[in-house]
Order: sequence, then structure tokens, then C-alpha cells
Amino acid sequence: MTYPGQGDGHGPDEPRDEYPPYPSTPHPEDNPGYAGHQQYGQYSDYNAYDTGGAAPATGTGKVHVMQAVSWAFKAIFRSWPLWILGALAFFVLTFLLSFIFNIGNATAADPTAVNVGDIVVAVVSVVVSVLIYNAALRQVDNRTVGWGDLTRNVNFWPTLGTLLLVQLAVVVILTVIALPFALPMINTEMTDLADDQVAMAFLGRVLGLVAFILFVSLFLYPLTTFIAWYVADRRAGIGEAVKLGVRAGLANYGRLLLFFFVSGILIMIAALVTFGLAMIFVMPVYTLIQAMLYRQASAGPLPAPADR
Repeated sequence: MTYPGQGDGHGPDEPRDEYPPYPSTPHPEDNPGYAGHQQYGQYSDYNAYDTGGAAPATGTGKVHVMQAVSWAFKAIFRSWPLWILGALAFFVLTFLLSFIFNIGNATAADPTAVNVGDIVVAVVSVVVSVLIYNAALRQVDNRTVGWGDLTRNVNFWPTLGTLLLVQLAVVVILTVIALPFALPMINTEMTDLADDQVAMAFLGRVLGLVAFILFVSLFLYPLTTFIAWYVADRRAGIGEAVKLGVRAGLANYGRLLLFFFVSGILIMIAALVTFGLAMIFVMPVYTLIQAMLYRQASAGPLPAPADR
């Protein structure tokens, strides 16, 4: 039998000479501080649900609605103190703000008080939305989340600015589209509304315009829904997020349109049947579904298969 090393003066039990270390290279990508190593730093919270060292699952660019729905219902119960109690706290807060400003209006007879109250509630809602986006992304990355995940690593100001800009853009688009239909109603004299037939016709036109705006909004929603998620996830700035969000929406337009249409009807029915109480559960689930759809559409990290 021939042993390694025979023929060069080394027996089977004799130590062999060590190979010299491989020389370092001058390439910048070999440096741990190279910027490329930080490219996906936005996923630093992702723990792959302890996959045992296996490669983390990622989206394919295509949305899978039922998978997202199934995951969201599981996730909300795993982290129910944040999602359910948090939703309850949010609704109580907005109710108290509205109540306080309405009382002030009734007492001071100030017609602007209600408007100020509406503005305060709207501002609080947008601010809280940024925190909710952040926590929803942390929920996708981790099996459970808590109250601290609302503010942990939050990309607050860029996300807030993106949400406001998207909403403003949608309002402008809808105004431009709806203005030709609204002008005849604007020019209607208030004295004409004293006639019952004219008043009923006017009301019909108003309801028709509202339905038309909602219809157009539905078709715009798949194109705008992912934009702020990209910014909240620290994957893009505002300008790049618009491009990526619209592209992801177009690639999944049919499925997203069907999802938003069906879910909108179901949410409306649940709100009417339960006098709004179902929103404490429905709205967190809906937000988590959107977070999961975003990660699927953007080819981002997903939860472990066992948890989907």
C-alpha cells in the first residue's frame, strides 16, 4: 500500500509541510467593509425563523393571495397583544380625539373646531400608519413581534413623505378625472334644489359621482399600494420606490385587482354587520396581508414555509 507523502521523504505518520497561505487580493469586494456587503442591510432583522442554516425563502415577483391570507391569520394570533390590542387602542384614541373636538365645537360654537379635529385625526392616522408598516415588515421577518417593533429601525420621515405624496397624487388624478362630471353639479343653483325632483336628480348624480370615483380608485390601487412599502423596507428612496412599486403592481395587476375588489366588499359587509367592531381584527389582518403581498411581489425575504 502506498501512503500519501511516499516518494517525497515523508512516511505515513510523519508530518507534512504546511502549504503557504493563499495571498490576499487587492480586490475591494474581498474587504468586509465593501459597500456591496451592505446592499441588503434592510433585512438585518430577518432570522428565517431558524431554518437551520438553510437559505432563506424569497418571493418570486408574483403574488400568492391565499398564501398571504393564510399567513396573516396565523401571524395575528401569534402576536395578538400588538395587533389586536393595538388596533383597539388606535380606534379608542381616534374616537377620543373626535369626541373632544366635537365637544369643543358644541361648547364654543366654533365652526372650525370640527375641521381641526378631523385634521388632527388624519395626521395621527398617517403617523401611526408608518409605525404599522414597520411592525408588519418585522412580522414577516420574525415569528412574533411586540410593541417595540413599531419603532425599531423605522424609516419614519421618508415613509411618511411617501405616504403623503402617494395620497396627494391619487387625489389629483381623481380630481382631474372626476372634474368634468362634477362641474354641472357645482353650477347647480341652491334654489333649484327646493324642487323635490331636482333634488332627487342632484342626489343621484352625487351618488353616481362617488361610485365613479371609487371605481377609478380601485383600478389605481394595485399601482400605488406597494410604493410606500419599498421605502418602509429601506429598499428604495421615494423616486425609485415609485418606479419599483408601479412595476410590481403591473406585474401582478389582475390578482391584486381581484383581491382588493373582493376584500373591499368583505370588509364593508363585516363593518356593517358588526357595527364596526370587526375592524379591530380585520384591519390588522388586511395590513399583514399587504406586507406579505409586497414581499412576494418585490422578491424579498419570506417566512419559513412551515409558517406560511
